[in-house]
Order: sequence, then structure tokens, then C-alpha cells
Amino acid sequence: MRKIFTLLLIILLFTCTSLLGEPKNKLSKKASKATGTLTGKVTDDKGNPIPSANIKVMDGETLITGKKTNNNGLYMIINITPGVYNVICKRGGFRTQKITSVEIKPEQTTILDITISQQVIEIEGMDIKEGKTEMIQPTKTGSGKTISTKDTEDISIENIEDVGGIKAGVTLKEKIVKPTKEIVIEENLDGDDDEDMPIEKIDKFEIIETISPTTLDPYEEMSTPAIKKRKSPSEKTRSKVSASSTSGLRAGFVDDNKQFNFFLNFLEEYKRRVTSFPINITERIILNVKDGLGNSLPDANLKIFAGKEELENGLSYSDGSYLFFPTEYKKNISEYRLEVEYAGITDEMIIDRQGKREIDVSMANIQKAATENIPLDVLFILDTTGSMGEEIRRLRNSIEIINLNISEISPKPDIRYGMVLYRDVNDIYNTKIIPLNDSLPTFQEQLFEVFSGGGGDTPENLQAALDDALNKISWSADGVRLAFIITDAPPHLDYEQDYTYVNAVHDAKRKGIKLFSIGTGGLPIGGEYVLRQISQYTYSNYVFLTYGEKGESEGGAPGSVSHHTGENFQTDKLEAIIIRKVKEELHNYLGKPLSGGDEYLQATKIETEENKVTLDKLFTRALIQLHDYSSIMIPNNTPAAVLPIMCSKEELKVNAEYFTANLLYAFSLNKTFTAIERKNLQKIIEEQKLQLTGLTDLDKAVEVGKIMGAEMLIAGELFEKEDCFELYVKLLNVKTAEVLAVTKTKIDKSLGL
Repeated sequence: MRKIFTLLLIILLFTCTSLLGEPKNKLSKKASKATGTLTGKVTDDKGNPIPSANIKVMDGETLITGKKTNNNGLYMIINITPGVYNVICKRGGFRTQKITSVEIKPEQTTILDITISQQVIEIEGMDIKEGKTEMIQPTKTGSGKTISTKDTEDISIENIEDVGGIKAGVTLKEKIVKPTKEIVIEENLDGDDDEDMPIEKIDKFEIIETISPTTLDPYEEMSTPAIKKRKSPSEKTRSKVSASSTSGLRAGFVDDNKQFNFFLNFLEEYKRRVTSFPINITERIILNVKDGLGNSLPDANLKIFAGKEELENGLSYSDGSYLFFPTEYKKNISEYRLEVEYAGITDEMIIDRQGKREIDVSMANIQKAATENIPLDVLFILDTTGSMGEEIRRLRNSIEIINLNISEISPKPDIRYGMVLYRDVNDIYNTKIIPLNDSLPTFQEQLFEVFSGGGGDTPENLQAALDDALNKISWSADGVRLAFIITDAPPHLDYEQDYTYVNAVHDAKRKGIKLFSIGTGGLPIGGEYVLRQISQYTYSNYVFLTYGEKGESEGGAPGSVSHHTGENFQTDKLEAIIIRKVKEELHNYLGKPLSGGDEYLQATKIETEENKVTLDKLFTRALIQLHDYSSIMIPNNTPAAVLPIMCSKEELKVNAEYFTANLLYAFSLNKTFTAIERKNLQKIIEEQKLQLTGLTDLDKAVEVGKIMGAEMLIAGELFEKEDCFELYVKLLNVKTAEVLAVTKTKIDKSLGL
């Protein structure tokens, strides 16, 4: 016999003002143009996300703003006036929780994760069955509809005052610790405004993360989800998540166009170990478009012809540069015709294939116009498969920092953000496009809806995402156009797609779009190889997370991102690298390149080491860097010679000769070059009627190299500074009289004579 029950549920709303009183909130009362953001995730005791939980920001009894969590338990509340607030979290079937003294700071994001537990309520005449929940609309008094727990994922609370209880227990992400504040956690066990409701006070705690423009450290996952009292330094436990938490999400980046010869050797060494498509970039010519005053001209339209056949066309980058790779075309072409159009004026020039590798293209009749607000497009091509949750969260938490730092440039750029999300063909979606738009809050809302899932077979469908990024995104016609690929997996190259990453890099160059790449998680060598191909071709950088390892990394495992970059990479915090790369492009567009300081090798006196040993290390490293940074490929056993190091002051001559001897010794051990005998060098110099100081003239030095039969020359020039010697070592191409690479060294004076 079926039982029939009648249920009358009275919903009681509560304010708890008699218990809490008015919070001290001087900041919230004060009008401020700059606002803050509150974000986080609501989960149950087991870590499952809680959708449709109401998050309310309260100033005393006044509701300031609110938001419901999405299907993944995430919420973000923007444009909050700075101040100290109470935050209430409510969800039907859970205990209500109130967190007091939550501070919102101007132009900063506060992260507040909340853990709640289910509320068990026994009501007479109600049969509660396992796996089912009685859901009653607050406007109804009749019997409710019985639904399964699975169905509750699709239920949303219709207004922020909806019924529910929530439990205490807050998961806090910790980075900035302020032990002087007190947070009060209040539990409402029955949904009533009860004077006897229990309150848990914790005097010292680990506080929520606050992200500011000057604080780029990531949050760290705590070892336990509940609030805990602060431990002494000796008692603190290390995070058990990935190494990125303890390393501060540091990343390295490499410029494969700067270390071009190293990159060519990398491609050759690993091409048989990976699955990739060939892009023949063995020969590279850099064209720099400039106006009559020598200012760079971005967005110039370049066309390159072989006879009457147009080989390619594209836009110059922010610094006026354009990369041309002759080896992509027929071998028998010896010269090319270049047409450059800017502001309706067209100039032409002939490019000698055997000539210099870097050419200035001067448009004498053009004067670069003053730039107002630079259009800036930033697109994230984001792998959203299951292993990418941390990276998605990191981007969500740092986008405001990135925007604040970029926006400070004067004149302020017109910024648009967008995304192309991608997974794989059998996932819930293959790709998803978030168009470029100029509203940061809108983009944050869209980013907030991104979550990880799917994947599983390692490679993902990056090529489909690149197709969308290059052909379905409406990029600006001029300005700076940047994309950042973020992934921990190589692309699927076995789908026989008509549009490949090779097509993508060609389209990107044609449209003046730079494709930076960021390797995360356990990216293997196959992913590194393809990402570096993409970024090098589009004059960008390969960025990779580092986990405190020394030297190179094979990748392919958690906490190990593949990077085979030698010693020619720099490290910084990931957000700082992204910010710097965007700033570099904007400053280049303005014709005011961003100063990054000189890169140099430094030799310091070591008391336990002989001077000669220290200098041998220095010059060995200097020769390696010259080789790596060469703008052309240098085959093994290339005939080369070392010229005497030059100096302009007589008192430096002794040290110049001493350092030359040390450089010659390091050169004799180098396996790349075949040394040309120097015994007739002085005779040649005398026959050419050259003083040693005359060898600082490039053309004269090259003449000596030709007579010696060298293809490459290594020359140096020594200067004396207050606290050290500065020595510039150059690699010269004898055939083209061109400097292929320069290495700057600083030598402690105590290492000299």
C-alpha cells in the first residue's frame, strides 16, 4: 500500500544581524574608482563542486552584490568597491556559512574557496530515500518533486535569496599571510536566524590569496582543506601538489631566432625521434622595414617575387621585421625581388640569396606617423583536457594582473582578449571559440566558465584550434596581434587534416600574428619540437615551466616539461614572462624598444681556482654561445681563425694579448671549427699595411680572413671599466662581411695581468 504524505515546509529567511553586529568597513563606505574581484570555488567535503550556490557579499545587513556558482562550483564577482565584507554562502540541502572580515582591495583579486557539507534534516511525514532529495521551490507550499541526485546538477536557484543551509569549513589558498586579522566562521544549522547558532573563532589562520600587480606568486594548495591554525616555521608541511606550487610557477623561455644555429641543430638531432611536419627554415633572411628617419615600420605589406611569380606576402611585425626563408622555395633561385607597401607608397629592392642575413629595407619617402592607441589582440589557444586544470585556474587568477601591467603603457593600448579552447575529436567539444572582445569583465566571465575534462590519449587536436585561431577569429587589421598556445600535449598529426600547423604558421606570418607557445605539465619532446617550430617561424618564443631542474629536461612526466635549449634560456615567473613579451611588442610598435639590460657572461675571481681555469671556462662558454647564436647554420669543421683582441688604450695591450692567448686555447679545443694556422698572421697584417687597431674595422678584418683562407673569423675588442674588463667577442662571416653573433663578457680585473 502506497503511503501518502503531506508536507508543509516553511522557509525562514535570516539575517543574523543581532549576533554579528555591524562590521567595521571604512573602505566600503568610501567611493573608489578602482574596484576589486572576489573569486573561488565551492565544494563539498569530498571535493565535489557545488553548482548554484549563492555567494553574497554583505556590508552589515546590506547586500552589496552576489553571484551563483556555475556547474563546476566556480564563482567570480567583479567590480566590488574596496572594503572589508562578510561573505555568505548558501545552497539548498547544505549548511549556510558566513565568513567575516574578507578584505577586497582595489585592482586586486581575492581568492576565497569554500567547503560546505550537507545538512541532514528530519521532518515528520517525509520519507527520504537513499540517493534522492526532496526539492521544494520556495514559492510553493505543496508537496515537492522528488528527483535523483544526478538531476540536481541541472537545478539552479532562481534568486539569490533562495532557501538553503550551508556548512562551515573553508579551503583557503595561501600566499600572503596576515596573522593580525580575525576571521569568524559561523554555521547556521537549521536556516533560522537563531541567537544560539554556534560560532567558531580562529585567532590565527592562513589567509586567502590576494593577487596584485606587484605580487605574481601563485597560490599554493594546502595539504588539508579545512582552516587550520598557523604552525610555527618548523611545523609547516610542504605542499603535496605539483612541484609548481613550491617553485613559484617559474618558467624558462628561449628565443630560437636569436640562437638560430642551435635551433637548426636541435631540429636535426631530434627529427627522427618525434612525429612532425617539415618546415625548411635552414636559410633565413631578416628584413627590417624602416622609414626615412630609421624608425621601424610595423604593418608594412611585403611581397616577395622570383621573377614574376609571387612567392609570399605578409605584414611586418611590431618592430618592422619580417622573416623570409629561401629554402622553402626552389634551390636554383639566386635573387628575389621585394615590394614593400606602406601608407600607399611602394618601394622595391633586390635580395641576393648569398648576401647578408639581415637587411634594412629603407623607405626614404615615408615618415612614421605618431601612434595613438595601439590595437592589441591577445588570444589564448588553450588545451582544456583533463590534465590542464591547474593551468586554466592559473590563467583565470592572473588575467587581471596581466591586464593591469599591459594597460599601464602610454598611450594605453586598445586591448581585446579572446580564446580558442580545444580538446579532441571524441570529447564534449573539439574546439570552442570565444571571440576577441574589448571588455575584460566579459572575458573574465567567459574564462570563468572554462573547465578541464576529456582527453586521455596524450595528443590533442591543436591543429583544429590553430585553424579556428587563424581563420575564424577576426583579428585587427593593424596593431599588435599575439596568440599564446598553452598545452601539456603534442598535437594529433594522424588525422590527415587538410589544415596543419604548417598552414597555420604561414597564415600567421601573412597576417602579422605571433604564435607564442607555453609548454606545461608533462609535455614530451614531441610537443616541444612542434611548439618550437611554430614559435620560431612566427618570430616568437617557446616558454616552458621549470621545476627546479638543472640543465635540460626530457619531459613526458608530471613536473617535467621537455626543453632542449642548452644554457641559452632565461627564467622568470610565468605571468612576468607573458607580461614582458606583450610589453616588448607594444614598445616596439611605438618605436621605443623595451630595455632588458645587456646579456653577458661574467668571470669572477675564485680563490680556490687558478685564473687560467676560470678564463678557460669563460672563453669556452663564449665560443659555444657564438656558435649557438649564429644567424646561419655552421657546419662542423668550418675553417676559422682567431684574430688578436684589439684595444684602444696602450695600457690595455698586455691584457689584450693575455686574453687572446686564453681565447686561442679554448678555440683549439672547440669541435665545431677547424683552426687556421696563425703563424703568418702578423706578416699578412703588415703586408696589408694594417695596424692591429685597424682590425676593428669589419671590412679590413674580413680581408685578412680571406687571405688566410678562413670562412669564419673570431675577433674581440677589449675595454676597461671601473670594476672590470669588458670584452666583446664577435663571429664574422668572411664571405659576406657580416657579424653573425656577438658575445659580451665581463672579466674581474684580478683575473688579468
